[in-house]
Amino acid sequence: MTVRRAAPETTQQYDDSEDIIEAFAVNLCFALAAATACFSFLRLRRQRWETPDRHILNRGDAQKVSLQLQATLDERAIVDRKEQVLKSGMEEALRRARGEGAADPPDPPWTPEELGELDAEFDAITERLRERERAIDHATWRTRQRKEAMLRVAVRAEWVFLVLSLICTVIAGYYAYTMP
Repeated sequence: MTVRRAAPETTQQYDDSEDIIEAFAVNLCFALAAATACFSFLRLRRQRWETPDRHILNRGDAQKVSLQLQATLDERAIVDRKEQVLKSGMEEALRRARGEGAADPPDPPWTPEELGELDAEFDAITERLRERERAIDHATWRTRQRKEAMLRVAVRAEWVFLVLSLICTVIAGYYAYTMP
């Protein structure tokens, strides 16, 4: 008499493959949760050492340097024009003094209004530079505040993510350990 055991064996084989797949899934979940927890912890450590203002300040400093360079070039142009006006007047006065002897001093080729306009233009450039620097400082401050707020939110979210991944790691580890 032959007993057929084909049905129970296939059922047993089916149960074994199901257990293997389940064990693989639980172990995979455990590995992923542990890796996520590790990476989350490493990101939190790195964020603690990061300075969020570094790039913001560099950009603000670059804008300030650009403004100062432009203002310096404008100021030099005004000084050069002023020198040219004064120099031509002095040369004319020296030429007249040499040619005519010690006669009455010649009238300068520039007027006090002309020099006053150049001085006013110089002061206006300096004032514009100060206003732009204040605007850049304010924009840099606002950007830094936003960046710090976003970083605080990101750090909080990272902590929540770390805690959840640790909980998942413990649960997956428990199931992996207690599996038959």
